[in-house]
Amino acid sequence: MNCMKKIFLCFILSAFAITTDAQSIGSFLDFYLGQSISEVRSITNSKYSSASWDGNRCIIKNISLAGEHFDNLYIEFQNGYINEAWFNKTSTSSGSLSHLTNYLNAQAEVHKKIIARLYSAYVSKYGKETVMTDQSITWRSPNGNSVTISLEVHSDDMGFGDYIGSILTRVEYTRSSYGNY
Repeated sequence: MNCMKKIFLCFILSAFAITTDAQSIGSFLDFYLGQSISEVRSITNSKYSSASWDGNRCIIKNISLAGEHFDNLYIEFQNGYINEAWFNKTSTSSGSLSHLTNYLNAQAEVHKKIIARLYSAYVSKYGKETVMTDQSITWRSPNGNSVTISLEVHSDDMGFGDYIGSILTRVEYTRSSYGNY
């Protein structure tokens, strides 16, 4: 009977550890929400040659996350600490309305497949999503952090029969409480 209690206790502790780990949102690549700007500068100087700085924003070009390629990673700071970061993959074209419509429809399928793969990776990492809409999927953790995968489509009439449009897949990490860390 004593052995059974130990096994049951180990099972409960393992389940708790897995659940707790699945709820921990905030780290991505070599970074995490709340990390200091000096730590990020040190990491980008040693590992990311495509990193550039614009005030309190770090931009890293041609980056991969969860096996998917993104055009850019933007990292923003508040009070010297990461409070938001997002990965963007954009497909853009211009031309006639029929060309743009065909292009955006084809790219929508590509981006939906990317989102499906990201969704699978994030479900296995964070568990069931907190909120899902037609345009986004969000996971939130008790510590105030969230990660959102979204799809945006934009098109504009440039006049004279020319149109421009884009489709964007975005993965955004945010911290909802922006106080000092």
